[in-house]
Amino acid sequence: MNQLWEELSDNEIIELLTQIKGVGTWTAEMILIFELCRPDVIPVKDLAIQLAMKELYGIKSEKKALINDMYKIAEAWKPYSTYASLYLWSWCREQAQLKKKSGPSKKD
Repeated sequence: MNQLWEELSDNEIIELLTQIKGVGTWTAEMILIFELCRPDVIPVKDLAIQLAMKELYGIKSEKKALINDMYKIAEAWKPYSTYASLYLWSWCREQAQLKKKSGPSKKD
């Protein structure tokens, strides 16, 4: 294959990378976001992204329904879904730091 990465769509890159043993969709999406700087990637199978969207958007669904709900919400973020992903990760990080500062909750 002699094509440049810039010439390939996100889906084509994911398809190529996931042919490598041990490389899944999540890994390919991280490469798209952090190495290739693609602006429109929403990694819906990322746990932090799922937790943030469930909390911030009041999503109660699980599994495939959750993924579908996340895609519906993320449609409004196109063509800049990557930036929304970065904000969602940041929100999760902030929540973890707040929880750490406040100590264990009564549920723990």
